[in-house]
Amino acid sequence: MSTQPIKDENLEQEKDNVVAFEPKLLIGGKEPPSTGDTWLDKLEIGTCFLVADNNPMEFVLGLFRISERVGKATVLNSPSAPGNLYINPVAFCRKYRLYETVGVLMDKPQQEEKSDDGDREQSPGGSPEGPVD
Repeated sequence: MSTQPIKDENLEQEKDNVVAFEPKLLIGGKEPPSTGDTWLDKLEIGTCFLVADNNPMEFVLGLFRISERVGKATVLNSPSAPGNLYINPVAFCRKYRLYETVGVLMDKPQQEEKSDDGDREQSPGGSPEGPVD
């Protein structure tokens, strides 16, 4: 009695049961990793701007002002939320799109820094040092 033919039959049955692998492309999934560059990073400190929610049914605009940047966070001010709002700029720009820049509003220390950057103001006498007697 030979056991060889029984094994061959089992192998043939197993080969018949094997299904060929066919890879399929799945659509969707996670978004590509962010590079960290956002439209918010391109605005200078002191900029006042309006944003629109990416939800097309939302029609109310938000008003914000960039107060400062701290590490990866951006500090915003808004009339609707008193105090400082520490936000993640990447997540903020995913939720909102820039609608319009209104202007630049600087604090007093920022204005002094800007004027000290080589733009010397002249005194009423005409010279940068003051009036000559």
